[in-house]
Amino acid sequence: MSAGLGGEVPYIRLRSDTARVEGFSGCNSLFGQYERSGSDRLRFERLGSTRRACADSIPADHERRFMAALTATRRYAIRGDTLTLLDEAVLRARLTTSDR
Repeated sequence: MSAGLGGEVPYIRLRSDTARVEGFSGCNSLFGQYERSGSDRLRFERLGSTRRACADSIPADHERRFMAALTATRRYAIRGDTLTLLDEAVLRARLTTSDR
């Protein structure tokens, strides 16, 4: 995924104390809840975002695909500094950690 507005790369932050997700989807801030169960189950719920007008159609498309990947997530894997999001069988997104 490429950088969005101001060169900022899409990201998510999971808040374990509140089961909330927050982040940036390429043009807008995102928020919602998540549910984690078992050793590899993850589901994002009640996702929403701010409604900024994206200046470029490429970030808007990236944003749509990023949000769709979160919505489709049912499983996850962590290996090193990489979080892999999957539906039941298909890779949906691969994210690496940063110092946010």
